[in-house]
Amino acid sequence: MHSRLLWLLLLLLPARSFGQAQPMGTARMFLFQSGLALTLKEGNLKLDNGRLLIEDIPEALFNCFWLNPAGNYNILKTVYGADTVLRDAEARNFFDILKANVGKEARITYKVDKEVEDVEGTVMPFGINSDLARIQRATGGTIFIQRDQVLMVSINDPMARTLYQEMVIGNSTAVEIDKNMPFASLQALFFQKGFAWEPSYSLLVRGDRSAALSLKAIIHSKGHDITHSNIKLVIGSPVFRSDKGIDGSMRELINALPTYSFPKPIGANNLVQVITGEEQNTEGVPGRTLLSPALLGYDGRTHMGEMYILDAGSMSLKKNSKAYLPVFDNEVTLQQSYACSVPNYVADPQLPAQKVPLQTLDAYLNLSMRNPMGFPLLPGAIFVTDEKAASLGQDEMPYTPADSVFTIRLQKVNNLVVTTEEDVYTEELRVRLEDKSIVDRITVRGTILVKNTDKKPIIIQVSKDLTGIVNRKSGATLTQLPGKAGLNPLVRMEWSLPVPGQAEQRIPYEYAYYRQP
Repeated sequence: MHSRLLWLLLLLLPARSFGQAQPMGTARMFLFQSGLALTLKEGNLKLDNGRLLIEDIPEALFNCFWLNPAGNYNILKTVYGADTVLRDAEARNFFDILKANVGKEARITYKVDKEVEDVEGTVMPFGINSDLARIQRATGGTIFIQRDQVLMVSINDPMARTLYQEMVIGNSTAVEIDKNMPFASLQALFFQKGFAWEPSYSLLVRGDRSAALSLKAIIHSKGHDITHSNIKLVIGSPVFRSDKGIDGSMRELINALPTYSFPKPIGANNLVQVITGEEQNTEGVPGRTLLSPALLGYDGRTHMGEMYILDAGSMSLKKNSKAYLPVFDNEVTLQQSYACSVPNYVADPQLPAQKVPLQTLDAYLNLSMRNPMGFPLLPGAIFVTDEKAASLGQDEMPYTPADSVFTIRLQKVNNLVVTTEEDVYTEELRVRLEDKSIVDRITVRGTILVKNTDKKPIIIQVSKDLTGIVNRKSGATLTQLPGKAGLNPLVRMEWSLPVPGQAEQRIPYEYAYYRQP
C-alpha cells in the first residue's frame, strides 16, 4: 500500500509574532561530493498554545525543508512568518559579558558621573533586551548598572562564557499538531550548500603480492560550524527535477524536488514538505515518494539503490576548515604488470601522410588489485609507499565498482625499452568506395619493439591508438573509441605481451585511413 504523504506548503505572512521560536540542533549530516549536504535538525520542543514554534532555516536549499514528527502525533498545519527569535551571540562588550554569565561571581568597574567605582557580587538575571544589569552585592543589597556605565568586568570563574542570548527579529514556522502535550520531538530535513568530502587513498606495499589499501575522507566545511554532529559520507549524487504534477504558481526552481526512492519508508505518512511561499493543503500523489525519511534510519555502510553511506561518526568542525577521517584499511593482493601506450600519429587525416621515425617510449610498472569493499571506490589521489614510508609513486584512483579490479600506474621502469616507428606503405588517390564517394586511401605499416634487459620474464600491456581501419592486428584486442576523425573511426589495439628475460618481442601492425581529396 502506498504511503499517504501530507503536503503543506507555507503561507508567507506579513510581519507578525507567533511567540518565542525555539532552535533545533543539527543531529546528522549526509555529505555529498558535489558540495551539498542533506541535514537533519531535531529538538524536543515546548508547545506554545498548541503549536511548536521553530526558527527559520535560511540555509535550506531552494528555501525548502521537510518536517517529520518524531513522536506519536501528526502535523495538522504549518504557517511561516516573521517572529522574534532567541539565539546565541558572541559578546561584543563588557555588558554582553554580564549577560553571558548570569549567576556567576563578578567584579565590575563602572562610572558614576565622573567617578569610577568597583562592585563585587553575583550577576542576577535581567531582561534579554534590557540595558540595566542587576548585581547582588557580596556585602548585601542590590545595585543596578546601566550599559553605558560599565568600564571593566572580571568573572570569578575559569569557565566564564562569552556567548549570550539575544533577541532578534527573524522568521519562524508555527507547527500545529493533533495532540495536547507539554513537549514534542520534531525533525527538519533539508539540503544545503557549503559542505563536501573527497577521498584520499594510500597503498602500503609489503612485497610483490601484498599491500594495505586505506581510504581517508577529507571533509570540507564552508557553510557553518559543525558541532558534535553525526556525519555520514554519501557515495552518490542527489538528482533534482521539477514535478509538473504539483499545483501552484511557484517558479520551477523553487518547485524542484529530490527524486530519491529509498527502501522501507519510515513514517512517510507524517512527512510534511515545507516551501516558503504559498499555503496548500493536498494529499500526496499516490505511488510517489518525494524523500523517504528511511534515510535517517540507517547506520554504518548501507546500500540504497545506487548510493552508499559511510558512517564517519560524531565530529565538530569549524567553518572554512578541513578534517581527515579514516574510512577503511584493508589487505589486498597485488598483481604487478608493465604497460606502455603508443600514441595516435594520425590525429588529423587531412594532413599529408608522413613517416614516423624511430621513437623510444616510456614503460611503467602497474599495480592491479580488486576493490575489497562492498561499495564503489570513487576517483581520488592514491599515494603508494613501502614499509619504510618511502614514496613509490602517486596516481589517480579510477572509479571502481565493488568487487572489480582497478590498476594504478606506479613508476617508470628502466629494464624495458620500447620503440616504435611507422611508415606509409601505399597512398592511393581518388579511390571510389562502395557508397560512390571519392577518397584518398593511405595504408600505414608500423612496428612496436619491446626489449627486456632484466633476467626475469615479464608481461607488458601494450596499447596503440589509431585513426582508420585495422588490416593487421597481430593478436590484438580491438576497441572502437568514441568519436570519429573525418571519415575514419578511432580504434585502440591492445596486446598482453610476454617477454622472456634478456629478450625482445616485435609487434607488426597495419591500418588504413581515408582522406578527402
